[in-house]
Amino acid sequence: MADIFVLQGIGNCGKTTTLKMVFDELKARKPSPVVHNLNTRLRTEIKVVMKPCKGHIVGIASIGDYPEALLESFRDFKKAGCDIIFCAVRTSGATVPAVQSQQGNNNVQWIQQTVTATNQATANNNMALHLIKIAGL
Repeated sequence: MADIFVLQGIGNCGKTTTLKMVFDELKARKPSPVVHNLNTRLRTEIKVVMKPCKGHIVGIASIGDYPEALLESFRDFKKAGCDIIFCAVRTSGATVPAVQSQQGNNNVQWIQQTVTATNQATANNNMALHLIKIAGL
């Protein structure tokens, strides 16, 4: 069973940027986790497995527009033994049921991406730190 933290929001609101910030923050910690990059099909997205992170195996998938790719990420993360997963989805569409299909076997938490008109970069960074905190990392 994994804890899945789902960052949900409208298109182009900073979900991918925020999850990249989560990755960068975890990667910068000491001792540095081993990072395994997995194929994402899109260069702007990330899909990684990091271990160990405070005794956990962490999966991060930013691709939130394609349900097949998201389901593939869940399979890859399960195979890697991830017990904490961060992913992105839009507010509606086919990726939402893809995540819902994981709820029976996992603890899924939905988090709404913060959108601001003034300083989105700061909001993204704050959200990244919040995700790390609630995951216990």
